[in-house]
Amino acid sequence: MINDIISGMTNGIYDEFGSGYKIYTENIEQGLSEPCFFIAVLEAQQVRIIGNRYMLTAVLDVHYFPSEKAKNKEMQDVASRLYGVLQRITLLDGDMLNGFELKWEVVDEVLHFFVTYKPTVKYFEAAEEQMAEVTVVAKTKGGE
Repeated sequence: MINDIISGMTNGIYDEFGSGYKIYTENIEQGLSEPCFFIAVLEAQQVRIIGNRYMLTAVLDVHYFPSEKAKNKEMQDVASRLYGVLQRITLLDGDMLNGFELKWEVVDEVLHFFVTYKPTVKYFEAAEEQMAEVTVVAKTKGGE
């Protein structure tokens, strides 16, 4: 489910900002192409609701690296646009997911936009085999 959420976020960011912005979902040691986004999972927790249903809480941090250092206006504009993008995302199966606790801050000239998603997850157990073999014997009334 976490990967589905990240895909929904990535698609929403791409739709809003276009192909001029690279979106990373894995750590990049070198060769970061700015301006770009990096999506990081900060925390994930799953709590059983009832039966095979669970509430997943996923806290994510979207880093935005501006095209030039110390571009406060650019980062503030991107943060405003991210509110619209991440408050409701569409997952790959078409389901929509609302974001909670949206907030942002700038640390070391990088925008950090935080969002929490709380989908309900249902796990299906594999069906157990009920019978290995069935034998049916049919007889007619009064006969053999």
